[in-house]
Amino acid sequence: MKPIKWIIWGLVGIAVLAGASLIIYNHNSLTSKNNKNKEIQSSEIVKTSYSSEYGNYMTDLKGRTLYEYNKDSQGLSSCLGACIVVWPPYQTTTQPKLLPSGFGYIKRSDTGYFQYTYNNKPLYYYQSDNAGDIKGNQIGGFSIIKE
Repeated sequence: MKPIKWIIWGLVGIAVLAGASLIIYNHNSLTSKNNKNKEIQSSEIVKTSYSSEYGNYMTDLKGRTLYEYNKDSQGLSSCLGACIVVWPPYQTTTQPKLLPSGFGYIKRSDTGYFQYTYNNKPLYYYQSDNAGDIKGNQIGGFSIIKE
């Protein structure tokens, strides 16, 4: 009976190793998929545009220039009330899940939306800009984000 016992234990050992290999494969596969989701989502948040005057700068996906406000502190917006009429926040109605490195969000108390941040500084548009415009740079403490 000893040879049968060794065969059974051998088969159990093979099954355990096969199961562990499958778990490792699935983890690597999921990690790879999560990294691809981060890349996809990051490309869905901002892009880099170029101006001969300013060089590379950050825009949304439609090419609207994004600005930061020098009166904002880390993770807090100082642009409230009438300010957000001229400088609308770059925001989303749903809480962001995966963001690229350097990006985050704050929840605005005045709009209830989630405003994107870059290096903990809230991001804004300039009301008078259309896609490709950089009319708001250096106005009232707002500046473009150079890449």
